[in-house]
Amino acid sequence: MVPSSPPSQGTLPWLGYTLVCIVLTILGAYALFYYCPQPFLDPRHPTSEIGSTLRRLFQNQEAVPPPKAMDNRVSSLNNEIQKLHMRLDVVTKRKEDIEDIMIEREAEYRGRQFRLEETWSRAREELQESSRHVIAHALAEQAKEIASLRTGLEAMRNECKWRDDLIWSLSLEKDGQDATIKQYEWETSELRGPLARMNAKCATNEHRILTWQEEKRGFKGHGTNLSERWSSSLTNFPNVTPVSQSRILSIS
Repeated sequence: MVPSSPPSQGTLPWLGYTLVCIVLTILGAYALFYYCPQPFLDPRHPTSEIGSTLRRLFQNQEAVPPPKAMDNRVSSLNNEIQKLHMRLDVVTKRKEDIEDIMIEREAEYRGRQFRLEETWSRAREELQESSRHVIAHALAEQAKEIASLRTGLEAMRNECKWRDDLIWSLSLEKDGQDATIKQYEWETSELRGPLARMNAKCATNEHRILTWQEEKRGFKGHGTNLSERWSSSLTNFPNVTPVSQSRILSIS
């Protein structure tokens, strides 16, 4: 067999450089597309998602619920959670008391069962000396007592099971309230940023209106050229809507 010739040493470095350049080009295009989306940041662009959001916030400011209402809702939910915690503690304490009572009843039941077995043993010994009717009556009374003890023990077990179900349902309700509080806190944090930006832009627009009013006082006596200068200067500010432009021009 003829051994295959090894690849030339000059081809492999150039192939590696080419692959690195291709990867860097793809990463650069990805970063340019996702980190520098200028058309999406321009509020005047028709396909701008952020611009449409800003226009919607400026046109209808009441659509954004104030963070204070969210804070009040979160505080009320916290109060409900505290009440549920207190109720859960009470139910847990009641369950522990019931378990203690069950332990005492079981101990009492074992003692009575032991005494009953002793009574039965004595009754068997006295069977040859006493009447069968008296022994049968005593055994019936003991059987009734055992049946009543078993009924009470079963009732205590059912109540303990009901307490367990109640504790489980309260735990689920607490988890739901915790999830609701986290959702409201997330919505509050999400709303504070747009609200702060909207307030900052409103303050900027008010400052510009005051500046234009000062310019108006300085340009008195120039006739209609003032309105023309205002209308031409308003187009330099993308945050001023056509409605705001008409209101500002009406002042002049």
